[in-house]
Amino acid sequence: MSGSDPEIEQELRRMKADLGMPQPSVPAPNPAAVPPASRPQPHKSATPRPRLSIPWQAKLLFLGGCTTMAVVWVANLPFPFVRQAVQEHFPVLLIPSYISWDYNYRQAVPLVEQAKQLINQPTTFADLDRAKGILNQAKTHVEALPVLFPSHSTRWYWHQLSFDQFRTM
Repeated sequence: MSGSDPEIEQELRRMKADLGMPQPSVPAPNPAAVPPASRPQPHKSATPRPRLSIPWQAKLLFLGGCTTMAVVWVANLPFPFVRQAVQEHFPVLLIPSYISWDYNYRQAVPLVEQAKQLINQPTTFADLDRAKGILNQAKTHVEALPVLFPSHSTRWYWHQLSFDQFRTM
């Protein structure tokens, strides 16, 4: 409160006394005015807290992994010019696409067969409802398949296989 108006200081003291706050008998010294030699120093044996430090090798490994994943992701985009170039030079990068196609094909075929059997030989009306649900599951797997499977000798463009095209196969 140094450098303030004396009336304001008096009013503040009166308000503190009304609130029951203890009044300091001696004003606290200004820390900037205390010479550095008389300031309390931390104990010499106190060690600073260790910072959480990630080694540069771990950072490099993480960055390399992220870069590799980004390259594989770009290589598997459904754009013909990207896929053709990757297929000619680095076909191993297309393994995630092949895995996805294989998985969706292997899921769709038994579901379509099961629905076909339920539709052709129903025992109750509930079988037809169950066949409808199974066909919807098969539809999601069929729509994830490409229309043409790429080969090294043919040029192809990425199209999604519709459920009607799958039925006519």
